[in-house]
Amino acid sequence: MQSMDLYRIFYYVARSGSISGAAHELFLTQPSISYAIKQLEQKLELQLLHRSSKGVTLTGEGEMLFAYVRDAYETLQAAEQKIAELKRLDTGELKLGVSGSLVRYFLLPYLEAFHRQFPHIQLRLVHGRTPDLARKLHEGAIDVGIVHLPLEDDKLSVSPLRQIQDCFIAGGDFSSLTAMEMPLRDLLELPLILLSAESRMSAFLANLAAAHGTTLHPAMELGSVDLCVEFARLGFGIAFVPELAAESELQSGRIVRLRTQETVPPRHIGIAAVKNAPLPRVAQKFMELLASGQEMDLDESNNT
Repeated sequence: MQSMDLYRIFYYVARSGSISGAAHELFLTQPSISYAIKQLEQKLELQLLHRSSKGVTLTGEGEMLFAYVRDAYETLQAAEQKIAELKRLDTGELKLGVSGSLVRYFLLPYLEAFHRQFPHIQLRLVHGRTPDLARKLHEGAIDVGIVHLPLEDDKLSVSPLRQIQDCFIAGGDFSSLTAMEMPLRDLLELPLILLSAESRMSAFLANLAAAHGTTLHPAMELGSVDLCVEFARLGFGIAFVPELAAESELQSGRIVRLRTQETVPPRHIGIAAVKNAPLPRVAQKFMELLASGQEMDLDESNNT
C-alpha cells in the first residue's frame, strides 16, 4: 500500500476515533484498516494510536501527525472540489479582448448567452485595437481576442469568424443623396466622418480610396462608431460605419444609406489565441459558442 493511502486511512481513523468507523467510511474491512495503521507505525517507527475496547485515541505523536495530515488532506479535498467546479464551469474567469464597437454590435448577444448558461463565470473584458490585443495575448493578459483580419503573427492561431459589411450613411441635407448611385470617388470628396486614422476601418477605407485613385480628407475623426452615426444624423457629413452599428437608425428613418456605383467589399473578423498553448476550459467553451452561432443577433438572443 502506498504512503498516501496509509495517511488517508490514518486520517479517517483519527477523525472517527474508531477502526470500525473508518472502515465504514472507506468501504474497507476492519482488518485492512488495522493492517494499514500497523504499516504506517512501522514505517514511521512510532506508535500513533492507543487501542482499547472503546475505540482508539491518538498518542502525542499521533496528535502531531494528525494536525499535518488533516491540513494536507482537507487542502487536497478543497482542490478536488475546485477542479470539479472548474470542469462544470461553476467558477472561473473569461479574459476576452475585443474592440469597443465589436462588443456592442457583434459580441454582446454571445456574452449574454454565455452568462445565462454559466452565471458564475467572471468576465474580464479588455478593449483595444488588433495590434494591442495581439500583444496582450502574448503577455497572457487575455485568453482569446476578437480581432480584425488579416492578422499576421506566426505565434498566434487565428480563425475567421464572420464578415463585417460597412456602409456610408448620412442625415440632414445630405439625405437627398440617397436618390442616386454615386461613384465612390465622388462620394469620398464629400465631408467624411470617420474613426481615427489608426483604426482598421479607416485604414480599410483609405486603401479602397487609393484603389480608386483618390485619398481621404476627413472632415471629422471621432473616437467611436456611435459618435460617427450621431454626427451623421445631425448632418455634419457622410459617415462610414458597420451596417450593424447603423441598423436601428436606418430602420427608424433618422439616417439614410448612400449607394455607390462600386461595391464596398466586406471586412472580416476572427478569433485569435496563442498557438500551441493550452486554453482554459472557460475560453474553450466560449470559442465553441462563437463557432456554433456565427449569425446570432440581438433579437435572437433576447428571444431564447
